[in-house]
Parts: sequence; C-alpha cells; structure tokens
Amino acid sequence: MKKVIGITQIVRLRQVVRRWKTRSLMRRFSEEPDGLNQHTPPGSVAVYVGLERDRFVVPTRFLNYPVFVALLDQAEEEFGYQPNGAISLPCETGFFRHVINLLEKDEKTFHSLGLHEFVQMF
Repeated sequence: MKKVIGITQIVRLRQVVRRWKTRSLMRRFSEEPDGLNQHTPPGSVAVYVGLERDRFVVPTRFLNYPVFVALLDQAEEEFGYQPNGAISLPCETGFFRHVINLLEKDEKTFHSLGLHEFVQMF
C-alpha cells in the first residue's frame, strides 16, 4: 500500500513539473512582479514563496523530496493549478529559506524528512 501511495505521489509530481516545464519553455524568461525578467538555470525551478512571493531558484531534484511534495500538495489545495507557469508555495519565506539552507548544507541527511519534521525543527 505504501508503494502505491509513493508511486501516485511521483506521478502527480511529474505531472506538475511537466505542466510547469511546458509553460515555462514557451517563455524563456519568467515575468517578475516588478517587471524584471530573470533567467532560471537548467536543472532548476523557480518557486514563489509566501505572501511576498519571494523568488527562490531550487534544484529540480528537490521537488521529489517529501517536504516539497507536501508543499506542492498544499499549493494545489490552496491555489489550484496556476496556468501562468509559476509555482507558488503557501509557507512563510523564513521557514522555506531554512529548509533550503539545510538541504544545501547536508542534502543526504535532510532529503528524507517530511514537512512535519521540518516544522518540528523550527
């Protein structure tokens, strides 16, 4: 049963990434709220976090980690699918920054933690 749930999450994640990639490839540069264009490097994805819509560029491999799967699920519940190509995550910018910092410092240790575990850490 656990394997079926994992496969379902992977399929959903691939669908989200595929939709995002298709739409973002139509525009080489993403539109920023302040009118500036910023390039997202290959192998990375831009996500917008919090009410301020702070832009973070994260490696696409992070999107398969449990914390990101949970955040993407919450984003889908809260915002629905956004056709403009931008991925918006409903969490506080400071929390997201801590998650990214931990993953960048010691990915091997923290990649398997879920959202609940990260929340307990902070």
